[in-house]
Amino acid sequence: MSTATWGELDTSANEMYPTNLLKYFLYQMMVQFSANGACLALYDESKTQMEIRLHVRLRNAGLSPRSGSPGEEELMSRRRATIDLSLVDQSSSSPKGKRVMQAVLELEDVTPHQSDLFPVGTGYPSGQDLIGYVWRYNEAYIMRHDGYLASFLSEQQAPLRMDIQPLWYLAAPIQEVTLSDEARGKRQKPRMFGVVVLYQTLPGSGGFHLKQRGEAINFTDRIALHLQNERQRAHR
Repeated sequence: MSTATWGELDTSANEMYPTNLLKYFLYQMMVQFSANGACLALYDESKTQMEIRLHVRLRNAGLSPRSGSPGEEELMSRRRATIDLSLVDQSSSSPKGKRVMQAVLELEDVTPHQSDLFPVGTGYPSGQDLIGYVWRYNEAYIMRHDGYLASFLSEQQAPLRMDIQPLWYLAAPIQEVTLSDEARGKRQKPRMFGVVVLYQTLPGSGGFHLKQRGEAINFTDRIALHLQNERQRAHR
């Protein structure tokens, strides 16, 4: 088993988490926070970066690519799919100790050909862009799109190519939950699993609210617990 940097996650962990499980988490957060799209970055120890693993949008959110780009509509139709996911909750008190939660999701993958915003496979060092910023300061943040551009896009950079422009962002870290260590009085920096970014695209959505920063952390703590369980099962 590879050795991880203190406070971080080893590279092989990125391969432990089933894509359907990660999509399930993103979908739940999108529903919970009325988001139209979301991306998930996981820590890659070999690159010491957060790397975008998934970027999805709701199919039923009324989003469509801008016209005038040959082949885009055909690409979008191929990427759209109804995904049937099952998530096993090992903590259930059911007779067999498991509860299976099924959800039919209508999500579409956002490809790098569609948008320069959080393309899958892109890595972000600590402090770079919104994902790197959340990683460095380990806090949840809410910002408008114009604030995002002003904070993270320099004047020398080319404008971002986006088929759909977000209006609001809500970003939160996913870090290891260490309740047992805290109960014993130990103070150890938790490992950082990744970063989630939610966004809203539709006018009239109302934006994200300040109280949702804390709610997002509570939600990502639940995600962290599931990821920790996946890591433990992979190492058995």
